[in-house]
Amino acid sequence: MASSSTASAALAVLLTVGLAVLSRGAHGAFVVRAGSSLADIAYPGQFPWHAAVHVAGADANTLLGSGALVSQQYVLTAASILPEDAEKAKLEVVLGVVTLRQTGTRVGVKGVTKHDEWKPESRALHDLALLQLETSIMLPNDNTIALALLPPRFYRGATYKDQSVSVSSWGGETDDYKGLFLREVVVRVLSNRDCQSQRSVQTERVPRSQLCAVQAAGDDTLLGTADAGDPAVFAEPSGAYRLIGIVSAERQSASGRPTVLARITEHLDWIAANSDAIIG
Repeated sequence: MASSSTASAALAVLLTVGLAVLSRGAHGAFVVRAGSSLADIAYPGQFPWHAAVHVAGADANTLLGSGALVSQQYVLTAASILPEDAEKAKLEVVLGVVTLRQTGTRVGVKGVTKHDEWKPESRALHDLALLQLETSIMLPNDNTIALALLPPRFYRGATYKDQSVSVSSWGGETDDYKGLFLREVVVRVLSNRDCQSQRSVQTERVPRSQLCAVQAAGDDTLLGTADAGDPAVFAEPSGAYRLIGIVSAERQSASGRPTVLARITEHLDWIAANSDAIIG
């Protein structure tokens, strides 16, 4: 996903939308304000499966969360971001954007399927939902919209322990452009045993259906800014980016507790039974 042009592409996005995160420095040159990081901002096509989930007609300030386009008619997200009456609410998703000021491709949601084992009180356990879109999404040749690659069934049991994973997120609590730009959060996957020892209630067993991650070493600029519904992808040696998790309601906090994600490999049967997503 990363390339040598990442920073310049991110700068181009900033200038295109005209967001004032740049200020005049010495000799009149434009400089990034303290605390801002252009390198974190996603460039067009970096996360083409990322979907913004809104109440229909809402603006960026009422964003519900994110999801991943897993087929041309379904978005996978977190159940916890949806209103209680999601089946009746007028929801829509926006695709093909790296800033919430872009129009992108907007499409309504005609059906909502929350995981049958998810409960509001459990929050992080089986925190998944599928959104069925009103129309099938056309996938453009410029790769600004593309399907997330789901893992095949024989990946079940893969732990991804100590692997670096990229989470795409609208979160951004430390910057002037918070919530407006899609950003990359790099996290490190923990084993479930290590995750259990770092949780606030250490007696709680971490089930196989969950995956835990913490901020990658040396990167504390986005601590705790991933939101429920954010997709997490793993870069395979082949160059493919595999969707391995959806961030749940239990996020990493400043105290260092891990972020908990729904582990995709353990939910493939549910995804297949409730969507037309292709699973190997």
